[in-house]
Amino acid sequence: MQLKDREDENRRRNRAIRSFVLERRRRGGWQPARLYLAATAGGHAGRRAALAHRGAAKDELRLSGGGEVVGRVPEGLPSIAMPRFSPEMLTSLLSAAMVIALVGFMEAISIAKAMAAKTGRR
Repeated sequence: MQLKDREDENRRRNRAIRSFVLERRRRGGWQPARLYLAATAGGHAGRRAALAHRGAAKDELRLSGGGEVVGRVPEGLPSIAMPRFSPEMLTSLLSAAMVIALVGFMEAISIAKAMAAKTGRR
């Protein structure tokens, strides 16, 4: 199969997925809610949507992702406290601060030179 054929097939599948009408149904207990193909008139799921996704069993569509992206987010704000410093941390922060200061100084000098060149000043 050539790249063009695969792109066309992918486009057709994306159109079919976008045409799905889903409804979310809660289940009891700690089980997560599931998405099902929404019922149409007559109580059956949309025929086009049901045929478009062959992997859907009993009009059920399972969406899967790559896992948790963020994980658990703690509630509220952290408590206010002094940060702990170690000599190793201070030396690494000092070297990074020196580099940032040097880059800022060089940027300011280059802007000043550019402005001076435009205005004809020294």
